[in-house]
Amino acid sequence: MNAVGNAGSPHKNYFTGEDAHMDDILFKKGVVAYENDELEKAEHIFSSIILLEPENSKIYNMRGVVYANRKLFDKAMADFTTALELNPQSAHAFNNLGGMYRDKKRYKEAIANFSKAIAIDDQHTIAIYNRGITYNDQGLPDEALADFNRVIKIDPLNVGARYQRGNAYREKRLFARALEDYGRIIEADSQNADAFYQRGVVYCDQGRFDKAEDDFNRWLAASHPEGIAENLIKRFNRDTTREGALHAASLIAAGFYMDVKGTPQDAVVMPYRNMKERSVLFFDKLHVGKTISRHIRQWGARYALRFDVEFDEIFTHCVERHGEALFTPAFRHCLEVMREGGAAPRPVSFALYKDDKLVAGDIGIQIGRVYTSYSGYYEKDEPSSGIVQLILMARHLEENGFAFVDFGPGNFSYKSRLGAVGMTHREYVELFHST
Repeated sequence: MNAVGNAGSPHKNYFTGEDAHMDDILFKKGVVAYENDELEKAEHIFSSIILLEPENSKIYNMRGVVYANRKLFDKAMADFTTALELNPQSAHAFNNLGGMYRDKKRYKEAIANFSKAIAIDDQHTIAIYNRGITYNDQGLPDEALADFNRVIKIDPLNVGARYQRGNAYREKRLFARALEDYGRIIEADSQNADAFYQRGVVYCDQGRFDKAEDDFNRWLAASHPEGIAENLIKRFNRDTTREGALHAASLIAAGFYMDVKGTPQDAVVMPYRNMKERSVLFFDKLHVGKTISRHIRQWGARYALRFDVEFDEIFTHCVERHGEALFTPAFRHCLEVMREGGAAPRPVSFALYKDDKLVAGDIGIQIGRVYTSYSGYYEKDEPSSGIVQLILMARHLEENGFAFVDFGPGNFSYKSRLGAVGMTHREYVELFHST
C-alpha cells in the first residue's frame, strides 16, 4: 500500500493511490505529475491510459484521487465506484470512496467503506486512521481511540494517529496520556506547532499555567517563524486581569484574533490558533440572495437592529449555541474588563429584534473603522434571522463609516455566500493597518 504524496492538497493526507513500481512508463509519469501537484497533467495521463486499458481498476482509482484533489468530487466518486466494479478487492478504492463520503458528512457510509478496506487489508493504516477520525466526527471517542491505537501498534511513528489519540484522551480528560502522546510527537519533531498548542491546552485544563504559557509561546514561535511571535502570549491572574485586558487589546490592535485559555482566576491571553486565513467582507461586495432579499422586503418593517445592547444576553446565547471552545469563562472575564475600561478596542454587540423580540445577535470587537465578529446566534424558530442580522449589520457598519467586517478565521460557506473573501493573516494585517 502506498499513499501517493502528503503535500499539496489536504486530501492527499487520506486518499491512497497505487504503487508507482508498475512497469507502465506512462503510469509512472502520471504518478510523478500527481506528486508534483501537476494535477491537470496527471488527469490527462491517466485518462489516456484508460482509453487503452478500460478494464484497469488501478488507473480509475488514481484518476479518482486526482479528481478529488482537484475538488471534482462527483467525478472522483464515479471513478472510485468504477474501480470497485472492476476490482471488488481494491482496499485503496474503498478507502478513497470512504473519504468522499466523509467529506459529504455521510459518516455511516464513510465508516462502512473504510471498514471494507480494512477487511481486505488489515494493515491499511490510512483506512484505519480515516475511520478513527470519522468516529471522532460522530462523537464516538472510544471507537476512535481503538482505531488510533491500532494504527500506532502497526506504525509507532505515525504522528497523525498519535496526535489524534492525544486529542481523544484530552476529550476523555485522560490528561497524563494526552501529554505523553503530545510529548512523543515533540521529541520527534521540535517544530510541531500543533503538538505544542494541544499540550498547552492540556496544561491549562490541569491548571499548570506556567507550562501552558511556555508551550503556547513555543507553538507561536514554530508556527510564525518570521519573528512576529515575541511577547504575544502572557499569563495573568484575577489581580492583574486589567493588565491582561490591555494585553488582549494590544493583540487586537496588532491585527490578531484574540483567544483566552484557563479560568478567570488564572488565564493565558494569546492570539487565536487558526490564523492561516481571515475572512473579510467589503461592503461593495455584499451579496444578498434573491430569496433573502424578498424576505427583507416583505418583513423588513418588523425587524429592528440595535447596536451595543443586550451584550450579556447575546453572549450567553452564543455560548449556549456554540459551547465554550472559544468563549471560555476567562475570555468572558477579559471582555468584561475591556468593556468596563471603555477604551478601544471595545467589545460590542448587535441585536436583531423581530416584533420587539430578540431573535439574533452578534458579539465582536470594534477598533477604529474595523469590526471583528467573534460569534453569533439566532433563534431556531427564526432560521432567517441569522442571515438578516448579518446583512443589516453590514449595512449599519457601512453607513457609520466602517471600512469592512472581519469575520475572523476561516472562510466558511455562509461567509462566502455574503461576498466575504479569504486572505492570509499577513495580507489581513497589512489591510488592517492601512485602514
